[in-house]
Amino acid sequence: MKLLKFVAKNVRSLIYSLVLVFGLWLLIHIVTYNPTKYFIWACFILYLLLVLEIFTTWFWAKKKLIQLNIPIVDRYDRLTQIILHATLPSLTYWSICAFIYSNINSNFWFFLLGIAFILFLMLFVNIRAYYEDKFKLEKRTHVVYDFIKLIVYLFIAYSVFNLRFEYNISKILVSFLLSILSLMIFTFNLLRYKHLVFSNIAYVFMNSILIGLFVFIIMGFKSASIYKLTSLTMIIFYVFTGILHHKIQRDLNKQIVVNYLLIAMLAFAMSIGI
Repeated sequence: MKLLKFVAKNVRSLIYSLVLVFGLWLLIHIVTYNPTKYFIWACFILYLLLVLEIFTTWFWAKKKLIQLNIPIVDRYDRLTQIILHATLPSLTYWSICAFIYSNINSNFWFFLLGIAFILFLMLFVNIRAYYEDKFKLEKRTHVVYDFIKLIVYLFIAYSVFNLRFEYNISKILVSFLLSILSLMIFTFNLLRYKHLVFSNIAYVFMNSILIGLFVFIIMGFKSASIYKLTSLTMIIFYVFTGILHHKIQRDLNKQIVVNYLLIAMLAFAMSIGI
């Protein structure tokens, strides 16, 4: 019953999500059978659809509130809105496109399209709920942004490592790119929660550099496949992100750090067999 109510109230978001996923399926077909330039053009055309959905959601939600004489409440400042409702959705889309271009293993396609549908659906529902002042729904779907940052990092990291394997770009450049990616996503967290204090900024810069150094070291192992490199880098990023979250929430303690280290060790052990 709840599912039917959700579908009835979010038909527009469902339709746009399905259209985007169908477009991604076409991108897979294009990158498989056509020149790269067609894939790039198709990516930009499909991106316009994403931008259109976000813009029209904002426009009609604002107009609806004005017509009903309901005061517009902005719980986030303009910079936070841009990060959550424009930058992260765009990064999600382009990271998926990069992954499609980098990965030719057809076993991933159905999983990728399923993840993409869920991400875009929750994004559209969250954005619409925010601008229509439906704060309970917006709060319930807000977790999508934490999931998005992990997905974006995973797909972009894989794509960067693919450049290393396909075009033999230098280890220094790969390390630098992933260090910058880490810094960018860590900074989004600080801006989102308004915790731009010196200790957090120093933590973000230090961890971004450490990730770059870690990537440089693990690329030196000849047995390291693209999947293993991506997995190991993702583990380190996840641990640093988790610790940063607890620093921001001011509940970081030794037990939490130990728990993250144990998770990392277990994940590392599992990754060895990849």
